[in-house]
Amino acid sequence: MSLADDFFASRPEKDLRSVEIERDEGKIITFYFEPLTFRDLSKLQKKHPNFLNEQTADAMVDLVIMKALDAQGNNVFDHGHKFKLMAEEFKVIPKMFGAIFDSASEEEQEKN
Repeated sequence: MSLADDFFASRPEKDLRSVEIERDEGKIITFYFEPLTFRDLSKLQKKHPNFLNEQTADAMVDLVIMKALDAQGNNVFDHGHKFKLMAEEFKVIPKMFGAIFDSASEEEQEKN
């Protein structure tokens, strides 16, 4: 087995992270997501080329659509939901985006 084979074979399992969003009457909706990968960034940058320098509302919503999962690991949103997501109260999308985008740095902090 080569070093590369060993490297990929010993990849840790992806653990689901979560973010809770409070709705009307105190109802909490929990969204799950896997940690952000370079594949995710590459896909997002095809649509939003300057994403790493400028996180637009469109890019944030697209990332939420790509990454938000239910408890069973199924995608919650599709691009048909984008219009409704763009109409959400300002604090909702940045909270979800922040949890997803910060997942990469959280993993490094946990190791240290």
